[in-house]
Amino acid sequence: MRKAEQILRFIKKSGTKGRRFTDIQRFIFNINKPHLKFDPVHDRGYYCNPLCGAQQHRWLKSDSDGLRSTRTGYEGLLSYCKKNKKGRYTLNVIPRGKLFPNKFTP
Repeated sequence: MRKAEQILRFIKKSGTKGRRFTDIQRFIFNINKPHLKFDPVHDRGYYCNPLCGAQQHRWLKSDSDGLRSTRTGYEGLLSYCKKNKKGRYTLNVIPRGKLFPNKFTP
């Protein structure tokens, strides 16, 4: 099972109660580094780009203007989820097919 699917199943197990962002980060941290303890201060922001998405800026040389910027980005895994009234992430149905194959490794 791919890591992205494990994360979505973890969120789905909570039902309507939902999972906090920190709980999701802790779960991913424990998958990647089971021998270490998650520190909510030091490990804050762990795996944020694959979860929330990211935009990247690239500066390209242009013949007439000098430099120009292009933006590339991708949606995060949490785009499949909804937030409940308490701001926790919930998920009703796990999507089929490949989930962000370039951003999550098996």
